[in-house]
Amino acid sequence: MFEIAHECHQEPWYISEKFWNSFRAGTLPIYVGDAEHVRCARMMPHHSFIDARDFASSKELAHYMLFLSRNRELYDTYFEWKDKPMPEGYNRAKALDWSSFACRLCAYVDRKTQQQP
Repeated sequence: MFEIAHECHQEPWYISEKFWNSFRAGTLPIYVGDAEHVRCARMMPHHSFIDARDFASSKELAHYMLFLSRNRELYDTYFEWKDKPMPEGYNRAKALDWSSFACRLCAYVDRKTQQQP
């Protein structure tokens, strides 16, 4: 039901594969990172993850997770974004994800190789 997406570095605008993997897996991300910038840039849909920093302690967060696990209707509200258009910044952020790096690198090398005489 949940996946902890704990960033190694809590820097503005930094989102690693840990966050994206939660979405790919269909779980609700519990994000431990700089979520303020993620929200401000409208990279992720509203109400699509839980910001661990919204809780006073890990115990309080754990209680909320237990509450959600017993309340399927409330848990499902975190996935209502799937029926709506993605935010403006999502595709830009997703394009920078590490999982697409190899494809982008190969495309770049291919372009550069085609340009050489």
